Amino acid sequence: MDEHSEIPISLEMLVSALNTHKKELRTLKKMNDYQWKGFKQNLSIGCLDDITRLEAIAMLSNMMATNLRMQIMIKNGEIL
Repeated sequence: MDEHSEIPISLEMLVSALNTHKKELRTLKKMNDYQWKGFKQNLSIGCLDDITRLEAIAMLSNMMATNLRMQIMIKNGEIL
């Protein structure tokens, strides 16, 4: 498989990612900006040096909404 090959997305993969993002979002909402500086290096959305904690919260929330929409699409047979 080369670097440009598509990997099919399964419902299980989406559920797993959603659970990870839920945990991270709960953690982010509880921490202050000082704690965020150390935490952001381990965030599942990758190394984002210039992102603020509030931006990360918004990004995770949007990723979760997209994930849920994709789960519905898979369940309805719109995504194979």
